[in-house]
Amino acid sequence: MTDIEIIEAELAQRELARRSYSEYLAYVHGVLWKRTRMSKYLADEVQKFVMTNTGNAYDILVIATPPQHGKSMTLSESLPSWYFTKFPNNRVIIASYNEDTAAKFGRKNSDKVKRFGNALAGIQIGNVDKSTEFELSNGIGRLISRGIMSGITGNPANLIIIDDPIKNREEADSETTRAKLWAEWQNSLKSRLAAGAKVILIMTPWHEDDLRARLLNSEKNVKYIRLPVEAEDDDPLGRKKGDPLCPELGKDMNWLIQFRESYVNDPNGGSRAWQALYQCS
Repeated sequence: MTDIEIIEAELAQRELARRSYSEYLAYVHGVLWKRTRMSKYLADEVQKFVMTNTGNAYDILVIATPPQHGKSMTLSESLPSWYFTKFPNNRVIIASYNEDTAAKFGRKNSDKVKRFGNALAGIQIGNVDKSTEFELSNGIGRLISRGIMSGITGNPANLIIIDDPIKNREEADSETTRAKLWAEWQNSLKSRLAAGAKVILIMTPWHEDDLRARLLNSEKNVKYIRLPVEAEDDDPLGRKKGDPLCPELGKDMNWLIQFRESYVNDPNGGSRAWQALYQCS
C-alpha cells in the first residue's frame, strides 16, 4: 500500500469506530480481538441501549453470558471509553465485587482514551488520572470504578456498569450477602442515577433471589439478554439448538461436549455449576 492508501485506510477505520461500537472494539484491540457472533450481537445491543433516549427515568439491561467468552473485554473494559466519544460531558460508574477488579476495568478504559480518544473524538484524560477514577480534559466527563460494597458516592452517573457483583456461589447462597447487595443497589447505586440514566448488569445467575432476579422482578424498564453456551430453542443469535456459543474462540462442538461432561458427571454440584455458569440458568 502507498502512504496515501495507508492514511485513507486508517481514516476509514476511525470513521467506522466512531459509528459502530462493534467496529470500535476491533479497532482498539487490534490483533488481540477475535470477532465472534456473540461479541457482535452484544456490541450492537449495547450500542442501541445506551444511544436510545426512551424518555424513562432510567433503563436497565441485564446480561448473562458464560465466563471466558469475551464479555468483560466486550463490555466493562471498553464500553465507557467509546461512550465518552459520544457523551464527553457524561459520568460513568463501574462497580464489581472488589476494588482490584473494578480498578482493572478503570485502567483498561483510561488506556483506550489515552491511545484513541483524541484521534476519534478529540477527548483526552484530564488532571485526575487514577486506576479508580479519571476525568476528561473538559473537567466534566468522569469515570469512577469501585468495589460494589465500598459505598459509592459522588456526582450523578449517566451510565452504571455492574460487572460480577457476586464473587462465587458461596456468596450467592448467602441470604445476608444478597440482602447487602440489594441494599447497595437501592441506597447507593440507584441514588446516583441521573435522569435518563442507563444501567448494565452483567452477572452469573447463581440464585433465584440474586440481584439479577430482583431487578427483573421489581423494576419496570428492564431488558434481559441471556446467551447460554449451548443454544436452546429460540436462540437470540439464531443458533441451532445445541450449537456452541463461540466456536471462533476454539470453543467448538467438541469442546462443548467435553467441557459439559466434565461438569454434569461431577456429583458434587457439577450440574448446578454448569447450569449457572454456562447455561446462565
